[in-house]
Amino acid sequence: MVILEENVKELLFSENVADAVIDKEIDDSESYTDRWWLLQFKLQQLSLSEREEVSLNCSVSQQNTLLRYPKIQLPTFDGDIRSWVRFWGQFES
Repeated sequence: MVILEENVKELLFSENVADAVIDKEIDDSESYTDRWWLLQFKLQQLSLSEREEVSLNCSVSQQNTLLRYPKIQLPTFDGDIRSWVRFWGQFES
């Protein structure tokens, strides 16, 4: 981009173009370059924040996999009909 800008400046100076036109072209070129750098910076910031978000999501999911839950012992029916109501009552709530 810098090389093209220099080539345009050389052409403008070599063709006896009015100073006002040259100044306008230089100002427009600088404005365009400034805008291009600003957009590059914003793109890098977005990319960086996206990478940080992905990294954060990965670390959260890794933390979830490290959790150890206690084993739950489910009650079993012993086959005695007299204890059926007590056994079944554990599941009704």
